[in-house]
Amino acid sequence: MLSKANVANQREHLILLLANMDVRNKNLENYTLMSSGSVAKLMDKIFKNYWSWCNYLRCESNTR
Repeated sequence: MLSKANVANQREHLILLLANMDVRNKNLENYTLMSSGSVAKLMDKIFKNYWSWCNYLRCESNTR
C-alpha cells in the first residue's frame, strides 16, 4: 500500500523532472508558460520501455 508521503514524493519528483526538462528547452529571459511539448517529451521518456514491452507482447497499452 502506498502511503500519502510516498505519493507526494513521487508527484514532486515528476514535477521537478518536468520543470527541469522545460527550462532546458527554453530561453530563460523569455520564460513564461510551460510548453505542452515538454509534457509529451517527458511522457515519452517515462513510458518508452512500457510501450516497447506492450508491442513485444502484442497487447494494447493503457496509457494512450
